[in-house]
Amino acid sequence: MQRKNKRQSRVVALHTLFSMEMIHGKIGENLSVCMDIHRKATVETREYAEFLIKGVSENIAEIDEMIGMYCKHWDINRLAMIDLNILRIGVFELTFCNDIPSAVIINEAIEISKIYGSEDSPGFINGLLDNVMKKVRKSGDNM
Repeated sequence: MQRKNKRQSRVVALHTLFSMEMIHGKIGENLSVCMDIHRKATVETREYAEFLIKGVSENIAEIDEMIGMYCKHWDINRLAMIDLNILRIGVFELTFCNDIPSAVIINEAIEISKIYGSEDSPGFINGLLDNVMKKVRKSGDNM
């Protein structure tokens, strides 16, 4: 899959996860409705987005625990919802997508946060994902 399509998949996943969080819905129950909104995206883009959405939702407790571990003096529930969902996608990919280089995952999260997050989001997301990467991936793997 082209890099541009993967970024688009990450954005579709972010929109969907954010939307579900806003309505306190369950991802699995509403995934088809959310994906229908993005019906103009390529099949490949939608498939990877769906993979991310399902992966995050199925592993959300583990992912949130890891994010919480690296939020020094900050409760995960106080994070901006958009930042939290960008982090969830990044942590999922770092943990479960060993075929994608760590630097690519982190850079994509940073670039997406520059568009959707606050002024402070890119630095915060970079630092947290870098710490997660050091824990879940062997030094130098997929850098």
